[in-house]
Amino acid sequence: MNPDFRPIEKKELSPFRKDWKRLNEQIGIEFKDNKYYFGIFVEGKIIGYVYFRIMGGRCYMDEFMIKEEFRREGIGTKTFEWLEDFAGKKDCHKMLLKTTNKHLILNLAKRLGYKEEAILKDDAFHLDWIYLSKAI
Repeated sequence: MNPDFRPIEKKELSPFRKDWKRLNEQIGIEFKDNKYYFGIFVEGKIIGYVYFRIMGGRCYMDEFMIKEEFRREGIGTKTFEWLEDFAGKKDCHKMLLKTTNKHLILNLAKRLGYKEEAILKDDAFHLDWIYLSKAI
């Protein structure tokens, strides 16, 4: 038998959802992937945003951006504190993010107690990607 491969729409996955749910229930997992986008506002104007996912008791920060003229004003620290509080209220026990040594967030995250979990050498874009986490 030779399989064929083609792109599909998410709705075409519905025949598999019951099996997926059953398999996860057998190992005690309730699989949810909640995605959130929050704007960061100062005096009513958006100056940045954070995009994160919550799944399995973990909050994974995917994207975080503050306009350059608002950096180094404590907004990044306040954003991390807000996100950790938000995640805790959603029953998260762990915060996660990945970055490179070329991004400003690395030093901020380390200063706020995030620890390196792994480094993927020569990964996406031929950069070393650093995975960090913090228990909350």
